[in-house]
Amino acid sequence: YPRGYFKFSEGIISATRPDSVDFQFSASISSGSSGGPIVDQSSVVVGVARGGIAPGKDDSGSVNGSDFNFAIDSVYLTQFLSDNNIPHKQSSHQYKLIESDIAKILQKTTVFILCY
Repeated sequence: YPRGYFKFSEGIISATRPDSVDFQFSASISSGSSGGPIVDQSSVVVGVARGGIAPGKDDSGSVNGSDFNFAIDSVYLTQFLSDNNIPHKQSSHQYKLIESDIAKILQKTTVFILCY
């Protein structure tokens, strides 16, 4: 997003644990994407990317495994916002949007924060 555009990757929530604030998802994310929204097909934020583990390479240079990407579940984000009296809205859209419409919504509601 800091480059002025959104990149979409399709994926699924591939693992959850009841004792964790995170979930694992299968969509590919780029370096520097931590803090970016993970949205469903209705543009509802379901989590925020927090990082991942890239696949390794064996001695021949072949890639072993796949990406393991993790996000903080929106349930915990909503609780954080409420606990700290930070105004927020929760969406309950139930309809599927096309990527260009999702991008328009996210551009209006996503900000880039640079920390030094």
